[in-house]
Amino acid sequence: MTTANDILEKLDPWSEFESLLKSHNWFYERNDDYSYYAKGRDQKDKLRGMLRNLEKEDKKRALETWNKFAPDFFQIK
Repeated sequence: MTTANDILEKLDPWSEFESLLKSHNWFYERNDDYSYYAKGRDQKDKLRGMLRNLEKEDKKRALETWNKFAPDFFQIK
């Protein structure tokens, strides 16, 4: 079932980026279950691609959004 949030995220890449950052398992590499590792790796690849694209539009906003949700170790200075 498609929700209003799903539609908004498809229309607004910033909302999708923020939503994925909020739900991302930043410590997926520590999981013993390969399926969690693979999902985390794929999601991080997607997030990095989105970051590169959004930086072209507004680098400061993209980095601030990333750092708002990323644990200290994963923040971009």
